[in-house]
Amino acid sequence: MLGRHFSLIMFLLVGLVSCALSPQAETVAGDKYIGVEFPRSTHESLQDLGGWLFYSERGFPLGSALVKEKETDMHLLLFGVKIKGSPTTSNFYRTVQVIRLPELSGDQHLMTGILFQCGIAGEYDEGLILLGTDALPEKPYNTEFSRGWKINNETQRLDEISVDGVDYRCENVAHTL
Repeated sequence: MLGRHFSLIMFLLVGLVSCALSPQAETVAGDKYIGVEFPRSTHESLQDLGGWLFYSERGFPLGSALVKEKETDMHLLLFGVKIKGSPTTSNFYRTVQVIRLPELSGDQHLMTGILFQCGIAGEYDEGLILLGTDALPEKPYNTEFSRGWKINNETQRLDEISVDGVDYRCENVAHTL
């Protein structure tokens, strides 16, 4: 009898510890926005600054949106899973992850693999999101990045990636004009 209770207690403790250590249990800045739908944010304290649609390797649509908290001017990156929509209607996403961004200067932007053809050493990767500085118009690529994320298809979340010493490149839209 004692052995069975001990096993049950150990099972519950291991479950609690693993939940506490999992990325989903992690508290991030802006966690009050978990569950918020976008685009057309249902949260009155957020200003929508644009968004992107991704498709994971399993074909599950994922989306992200850059927003600014009106009261604090804090920039946030919302990452979500599709909850409704079709090819002929707007897609809506439910926020599953919120990333606080540094204060953005006028020449800093989030660049995605889809819109800016971002990749590593010329190898295209639609799952990249890079925070970078605009290159001069005569340069074909943006190569200066301060932070980066990659879609993790297993967890359907964004994993932060190192940008130091990696040859990330995104097309410079100003160069093609």
